[in-house]
Amino acid sequence: MPMSSSEKAERSFNSVGPSHTQPKDIPMAILKFSTSAVAAQIAHARACKTFLPNWNGPVDRPALILIVGNGVHLRSNGIDGTTTRLCNFESDRRRTELVKACKVGSTWYAAAKVTSLDGTPVEDATYVTDANGSITFGAVFLTRYDDGCWGYKDMEESAGPNASRAPLALIELLSDLKDPDSYARDWRQRCRDWAAIPDYAEGDKIKLAKPVTLTDGSTCQIVTATHYKRGRQKRRCYRIEETGGLVRLSKATLAGSELLSSAKGAASPVLAEYLAGRE
Repeated sequence: MPMSSSEKAERSFNSVGPSHTQPKDIPMAILKFSTSAVAAQIAHARACKTFLPNWNGPVDRPALILIVGNGVHLRSNGIDGTTTRLCNFESDRRRTELVKACKVGSTWYAAAKVTSLDGTPVEDATYVTDANGSITFGAVFLTRYDDGCWGYKDMEESAGPNASRAPLALIELLSDLKDPDSYARDWRQRCRDWAAIPDYAEGDKIKLAKPVTLTDGSTCQIVTATHYKRGRQKRRCYRIEETGGLVRLSKATLAGSELLSSAKGAASPVLAEYLAGRE
């Protein structure tokens, strides 16, 4: 089944940059653990009363350690432990703590709140101070396996990360920005644009914003949402209007698309009338 060029691009590793894709071989911070260290963490996780190795503080509730290859993935209280460990920080003047973390694919998105230890309002060149005197910023954590080891790359939103699929619920937690043309504002808007892409239902006929070139050189623009089966699983695909062939399209390809007709509209005269009025 042919794939669109945009779907191929989505499979590549997104790296830091305001609006440019960096080479895929940018080194990540690789965390490596010996066999004995892993065994010690397993034993300690079973007790899970005070401390986990490579952790910045005590674990208040039982934690879970997931081991894949040589990578150790820490989780505590339902939040990714690695994200918690990277976001939680305290200096002699300020404290940073994780407010919310969401995982989309292999990427973690986090909202981190900064407060002053003495209770004074936090002053920052990028963010407008909230009414409670704190600021909350967005962060992106790319994760990847490299030669059997788990690694991560962390970026604050003002660096303009390419990965921009943070849920709206997380974006709404972030503090206002002072600069209307900042990388962070552009990143937040791209997250909102991603969230606005429709999730079409089975049988919906769609007109894409522009023709898509497939791997066999042909193009398509009007498609109908359907599915194909692989084993017991149903996989989303689209039937090309002109040829009847099936094609897989990435979510990014659906940006700006238009619903021409709905399978639900055929079963509902009221909805069919509404859709007809939009044409």
